[in-house]
Amino acid sequence: MSAAVLRSAAGRWRGSGAEAKAAALRTRGNPDQGHMNQLAWRSLFCCNSNNSERESSIVLNPVAFISSFYKEAGFQDHHDSPLWRLRRAIYGLKDTAEFAEFRAANPNREIAWVAECSEPGLGEGLGAVDRLVEVLAQSDLYICVLADARRVEKEHGSPIPVRSFVSATSYFEIELYAAAMHAKCPYLFVQEGFNPGPRLETLLRLLAFAIPDWRNQETKPTAVILEEVRHLIVRHIRQPEIQTHPLRQRLVRQLYMDRAEKAPPGHELENVLFLDGQFEQRQPPQKDLVEFLLAEYDRVPEMQRKLSRMWLAARELMSASYLPKDVQADSRLADFLPLWDKVLGFWTSAASWSGWHGHLYAGTVAPLHSQAIIREQLPGSHAPSGPLASAYYSIGNLMPFGLRRLECLKRSLQYIEEAIYLSGGRNPGHLAVRGSIRMHLGNPWGAVSDFKRMLQMRERMGESEEKLGDAMVHLGYGYLFCGRWWKGRGYLERGIEALSKNPNDPGIARAQRKLAIAYRLTGRFPEARNTRAKAQQSANRLGALDQLDR
Repeated sequence: MSAAVLRSAAGRWRGSGAEAKAAALRTRGNPDQGHMNQLAWRSLFCCNSNNSERESSIVLNPVAFISSFYKEAGFQDHHDSPLWRLRRAIYGLKDTAEFAEFRAANPNREIAWVAECSEPGLGEGLGAVDRLVEVLAQSDLYICVLADARRVEKEHGSPIPVRSFVSATSYFEIELYAAAMHAKCPYLFVQEGFNPGPRLETLLRLLAFAIPDWRNQETKPTAVILEEVRHLIVRHIRQPEIQTHPLRQRLVRQLYMDRAEKAPPGHELENVLFLDGQFEQRQPPQKDLVEFLLAEYDRVPEMQRKLSRMWLAARELMSASYLPKDVQADSRLADFLPLWDKVLGFWTSAASWSGWHGHLYAGTVAPLHSQAIIREQLPGSHAPSGPLASAYYSIGNLMPFGLRRLECLKRSLQYIEEAIYLSGGRNPGHLAVRGSIRMHLGNPWGAVSDFKRMLQMRERMGESEEKLGDAMVHLGYGYLFCGRWWKGRGYLERGIEALSKNPNDPGIARAQRKLAIAYRLTGRFPEARNTRAKAQQSANRLGALDQLDR
């Protein structure tokens, strides 16, 4: 009975991320169409980022973010190009009488954020990337205008400089990726004369999970695009779209059915690889750039910034295939396998905290399948069975109660038993995963046994106070499921005290959320509300969107 009460108290959403499966995008281009498609797309993601409590250097919360493509070939001065003039005209909508009332009521909001107009001193490099992603996350709408027929090095947008390197990723690309990450369904407009070069066409194909197929869109003159953008913004202001969430679960369930349900454990990789296993024909990757981005991952605490850096790193590596047939044909590719392994491992971790669960090409399962292929070629390496167990555990929690949920949890259990065997039972983190699976399979005392062993192992190994705190949180939560509410609360309180020594640990939001449940179960309702609010603040601050209340 106590477990049932706990499940009721613990009920929450965990987001799934983005996916090309949003077929609704394929039918859109006219802003008068697809209102429900926009709702469907946004419901597939982690949270409403417009309500984010993360600090911003400038309070903007724009209604619309306009993509950064702004130069066209064939103009000695790009200020003379139709695209540049269109962008200026869109930015100038703020000064029209139509928006006067809205701006008076919302003085800190932009109508349309156009980079070179809204923040002319934006700069370049990773700082500019972080700022673009931050503003896009605050925006209600993402409006993407495709233009030009350039056939030059920058045909896919301006490459992002990183220290002394020039990366393979453009600002335009990072915006498309960030739009997917932050639940922004792109409103796509194709300007007359648009004809993408090879690199831009490759990019649009690679990011098919984030943007509609431009070939299905009608090309339009700039005057028509301006009018349709104006109409789109007006409509949104008058009738803001309301997020709904059930499609997230349906997306994860459908992708599981399509890509993994019939595959035995260890063979799901036949159906899904990171970014669908695509690569590019261009110059070999810059190893020093990838290693710098890996170091940057540890330096920044926010999950979205971690993902942005790993996106740049993965895109840099995409000119070096990790597929065995390609590595056998060109032995030089083997030099990049260890970097691929690290990048995909870091991506999976940050994507999980960000709620990108399921068989998404940029989610958690796909990079692990790619990592399994890579590790088969690295001597002394094992398949990422532990992370795969964690990934399927999260998928199972997003499934409705029933056979598929049970199947996911059992699949997860198979993976974690394999991981424990391969490690000789010396990895306490594996016990955390197995205990969590056991708890959701209706064996709370078995879970507590695993959590106790995990805590004891970490104490014997002399691990950090932060690691001990994490073990206490798991054990405390397990006791809640066993009806030992006060004992569980005590462990949770001590665990959070230890975790708080590192305020940038994303696990602190999860721990606070669980402590809020313990407070509620033990009748301390004011503390429950306060602790839950702290959990929301921690999750927003660190970008641990998976831990936000849904």
